[in-house]
Amino acid sequence: MVKIKRKSILRTLLCAVFALCFAVGLSSLFASGTTAYAATTPKYTVKFNWSTKTTTGTGGGTGGNTASGSGVSYSMQTGQYSFADYSVSLYGSSSSGTGTFESGSYIGSNSVNVIINSKVKIPTTISGNGTTVAKGNNNSFSLSNLADGTYTVTSSFSAGWATSPRSGIGKSYSFTFQFKVDSTAPTMNNVSTSSTGKYTNSSTYVYASDSMSGVDAIYMKTPGSSSYGNMGTSTTVSSSGMNGLYSFYAKDKAGNTSRTYFLYLDTVKPTGTIKNSNGAEITGSYTNQAFSYSATDSGSGISYLQYKKPGSSSWLTYTSGTSISASAASGTYQFRSVDKAGNISATKSITLDSSKPTGELYDGNGNLASGGKTKAKYIKYVCSDGESKIESVYVKKPQKTYYESYVSGSELSEDGTYYFYCKDVAGNSSVTLNATLVTTPPTLSCLETSFYSVSKTGFTVSAADSIGSAKLYYKTPSNAEFLPANAASFVADYHSENGKYYFYAVDELNNRSETVWIELAIVYPDPRLVYRDEDNAVSVTWTDGISATLNGEPYEKGTWITAEGGYEVIVTNAYGLQTKTSFSITHRFKIIERKA
Repeated sequence: MVKIKRKSILRTLLCAVFALCFAVGLSSLFASGTTAYAATTPKYTVKFNWSTKTTTGTGGGTGGNTASGSGVSYSMQTGQYSFADYSVSLYGSSSSGTGTFESGSYIGSNSVNVIINSKVKIPTTISGNGTTVAKGNNNSFSLSNLADGTYTVTSSFSAGWATSPRSGIGKSYSFTFQFKVDSTAPTMNNVSTSSTGKYTNSSTYVYASDSMSGVDAIYMKTPGSSSYGNMGTSTTVSSSGMNGLYSFYAKDKAGNTSRTYFLYLDTVKPTGTIKNSNGAEITGSYTNQAFSYSATDSGSGISYLQYKKPGSSSWLTYTSGTSISASAASGTYQFRSVDKAGNISATKSITLDSSKPTGELYDGNGNLASGGKTKAKYIKYVCSDGESKIESVYVKKPQKTYYESYVSGSELSEDGTYYFYCKDVAGNSSVTLNATLVTTPPTLSCLETSFYSVSKTGFTVSAADSIGSAKLYYKTPSNAEFLPANAASFVADYHSENGKYYFYAVDELNNRSETVWIELAIVYPDPRLVYRDEDNAVSVTWTDGISATLNGEPYEKGTWITAEGGYEVIVTNAYGLQTKTSFSITHRFKIIERKA
């Protein structure tokens, strides 16, 4: 009996050692080449901790020995010659493949199946988060809706008189391991769940958070790429990187995969445009028409628009395309746009100037009213604009039919009427002003003769001015002073007295001509009648004449006229002046003798 007992004890010890070594070997094998983390839950072989204890038997056997270790299987002595293996399987609501589960590791499922693999039923308790979630000796536990946390599985088995009934030595076994439930996917920071992404224009640090198993890795897909890359547990999207939409997801160590997160990098500023009412871009800095502002952005898109009114320091909200009328307050309007990434466009400015520029006329003596005349040395035009600035100045000179460029303030000295106007850079034109420069005195003219000469036929003297009217003054041979003519001309004819006539003229601006004279010396024909002594014959003679008529018929100087009757002789001189003489021939008696 003793010999048999020793063999039985030895066999039991050998089995125990073998089981321990087998468990350690499996543990080493799985620890070096198998991971407990997977996206889907395999059916794990669990590595557990075990401990044994022998109790002093009633038959005099000595107990009190203890042992402990860990492994994936343990052979229990359940009787003098009987043994039972203990192992554990663990999987989630579904399983895929196999693996080894280290005690204390995470399982990514809130539905967990714990299977005690033993031919004997082992009382088992599963507790976690401060409560017992399962208890029994049915060796199979299906747990569902487990909260995230740590769960402890403890199996206890006692075999009375395990070595032999005679010795009374018993065996007790305890098996325990822990698993942690992590069914919550990690979350990511500094990114957005929106498919358009979190907009940024600066370098952005992206990382994941997981309160249970911890982050295993984050994965990033760059703009335009079709695949994700492992970025470790964090990454930084640099502001110098490629603009566009970045995609991310994270995995925790329990195999949970987060949803997809997005980040939109946009470092390009939006572009704004100021347009007129016809939709054409205004390229200048000034306008006198209605205008509006709009903006475009090639990246994240426009978030909002702003503008400043003239004289204001505050940016106000502006609706794209809203027209600002030409009658709005004059001054500078500023616009800018902000995209969704926070990029601010360059400020666009436009100055509204609906007021006309103004001009002033000057001559050598000072200010000159429009429409006025001056005999100063020059005329000039000076213009100004209150809001914008003068772009161009124009003048139409005397004797010209077109306007030409003019430099404001330039002196012009040609006689005549000038027309001026100017335009500002906003397109406003001033009122047209005009003024007349008259520095040349009026002129005197005589068609019949020249001045400072003698006229034997009469003359007409006229006064004229190149611009405006002229007043003629005259003095006759018998006048001591000059008198104003009733008209612009003075006529001296054969009725006028002979002698020197003096003339001058004055225009509207008192420009006076030189004084001139013409001497009038009218000489008329002087027909004289000659009577013949021996009869009643008459002849006509003259000293200033070139032709004559007698009763309308040509008459030769000195021809005797003998027939009785009435006669009219007209003598004409070289200047066309005529003298008329009438006479008659009657019966004539010659006195021979007189007697009382």
